[in-house]
Amino acid sequence: MSDPMNAPDPIDAINDMVLDDLVKGFPGGHAPVRLGDVGKQGWNLLLEDLPLPLAVLKRDVLDANGRWMARFLKAARQQIDRRRTHKPGLTAPLEPPLPEAGAVDPD
Repeated sequence: MSDPMNAPDPIDAINDMVLDDLVKGFPGGHAPVRLGDVGKQGWNLLLEDLPLPLAVLKRDVLDANGRWMARFLKAARQQIDRRRTHKPGLTAPLEPPLPEAGAVDPD
């Protein structure tokens, strides 16, 4: 049985992947680079060190989007939980009185 404490780190395997100019977005004519060393190359988008077109992701915007999505999913789950208390098959005219009768939590 293998020891999980001595298992190789999967991130190391990813960082050890070698990129070359056959990879889309990699600068043509550049020597191959380990994926883990890409950030050390000093490439500059504005100086056109990388081939276009390419996408730029801003960390703060990406993080804010993740927080927004988490809030959205929380609210959606709350709505789903509320709707599960409704009886399936009720017609629309019968549903509105249910909350007033205490059948559904208004929050």
